[in-house]
Amino acid sequence: MKTDKQKILLLFSMIAVHTYGQEADAVLTVGPIVQGCTHDTIQAAVDASDPGEEVRITSVGSPYIGSINIGSHGVSLKGGYLDCIAANADTESDTKPIIKANNPFNSAITVDNPSGEVVFESMIVQDSDNGFDLKSNFPVTLSNIDISTNTIGVLLDQYAEGSNELNINYTLIESNSLSGISCLDQDSVVNIHNSEVKNHQIVNEAYSTLDFRSGCRINAQDSSIHDNSNVAGGGALRLEGGSVASLRNVVFQANQANSDGEGLGNGGAILATSGSNISAVSTCFIDNSASNGGAVALDGASFTASRGSQKSGCHKYQNNRASNQGGVFFVGFASSAILDSAVVQESRADQSIVATVIVGSYFGIINSLITNNGDSGSGDWADESLFGVALLGFGSTLDIWYSTIADNNITDIIIDDLNGAVDVKSSIISDQVDVIQTVTSNNDNFECLIAHENQSYSSGSATVTDPLFKDRANGDFSLTATSPAIDYCYEAIQLNTVGDDYEADLRGVDHPGVADFLGPFDLGFNAFNHRILFRNGFDSCEL
Repeated sequence: MKTDKQKILLLFSMIAVHTYGQEADAVLTVGPIVQGCTHDTIQAAVDASDPGEEVRITSVGSPYIGSINIGSHGVSLKGGYLDCIAANADTESDTKPIIKANNPFNSAITVDNPSGEVVFESMIVQDSDNGFDLKSNFPVTLSNIDISTNTIGVLLDQYAEGSNELNINYTLIESNSLSGISCLDQDSVVNIHNSEVKNHQIVNEAYSTLDFRSGCRINAQDSSIHDNSNVAGGGALRLEGGSVASLRNVVFQANQANSDGEGLGNGGAILATSGSNISAVSTCFIDNSASNGGAVALDGASFTASRGSQKSGCHKYQNNRASNQGGVFFVGFASSAILDSAVVQESRADQSIVATVIVGSYFGIINSLITNNGDSGSGDWADESLFGVALLGFGSTLDIWYSTIADNNITDIIIDDLNGAVDVKSSIISDQVDVIQTVTSNNDNFECLIAHENQSYSSGSATVTDPLFKDRANGDFSLTATSPAIDYCYEAIQLNTVGDDYEADLRGVDHPGVADFLGPFDLGFNAFNHRILFRNGFDSCEL
């Protein structure tokens, strides 16, 4: 039987154990110690933290000046707390602490091979050499961060130990002088979601706003990349050395290459070279400009773009400009580009407003509408043609399938073919100038075509007639019920290549009461508006 004294000692022992457990889970806070924070510098809190522990940073101690190094273990650094009381109570606010290096030649935050994941949330990182300098085998996450006015916003440097994985969410990357994100490590992956990259004016030809080299990968979704410029190529994004970009629901707007006007910059939004690859779904290119390739320029690279499986989504190329060739696309030097279910409009160039295709390259456009490009040579652009094939070499190919070209304002020719190969199938061309000008016509093929003329080309199934668009004056180029383009063609190309039409409706539906000309396939970007019950099972049941 325990004495009263033994009972009291046991009680105190239990209290001590419980108190020790509380202290082990204590919150690390950064700010004035006199106001109740545990540390007055971020580095001191990081050094005192256990693996995976959270460090809460107050705004009352901001700005925090001094380079931070995270190199031993994973940790979470979280701002958004007004003061130490709020940090201890986990009461968040809209305030963000400012973090700067102790001089503009150092990185503000370095992550150097820690043993776990590192998370940054709700802070401003600015006025440093590198905002973030990352070398980590474990994921690094940036959420609700403002990264601005650094030399390089985020650097993923060459890293022999392994690979970087960077996740960027709800973050603003703005006005960094050399690059917003520079990725130099071949095994690195950058995932960008719901973020904004803007207002970079890059004057060093070796860099770009988003600069990806040596096989780096960028996955961007639901984000905006706008108002960036570069004196050289790639106004917003440059891919080199087999780098890869996967884009979904991204808007590239008002980006500019060749900002100094010296003619050295291609790809107003994107320049991809040296085996790099781009896949874009529901991605828009608006108001971009360059010397060649106002939106996209390819040099030994590939680009594939579509609107995806949904009827909604932005897949528009509007008001892009090239002072020389390729108002929208410049496809050169064994490159390839495929454009599926897009609208191309209001763009301009001296030559080849939609695309220049040269030196063994390929450009295919499917299920797309090309309208209202050019302004009859007024102002700064000559607007001579929509497409130019093999202008600087031989062996290039242009395919136009199931597309509509109408009401453009060009001065010379729709397709300028200099020793290339042109294949136009199941399409409508209703414009004002000749369809094609060609040096050698042996490689040109026009099949299942309604057009405004047939003297510049030869084809066994071309009809010169009015396609009877629904509301041409107001830009509705879908077909009326009496259009001769309905049930016009056989399966000129395989459906597993083309898929559905612009609105994701099935092609090849035989319309009752319409006599087939060659077969049941409608011409142009958008098949006639038919109703289908139980398409693909029961997933479409419109009445």
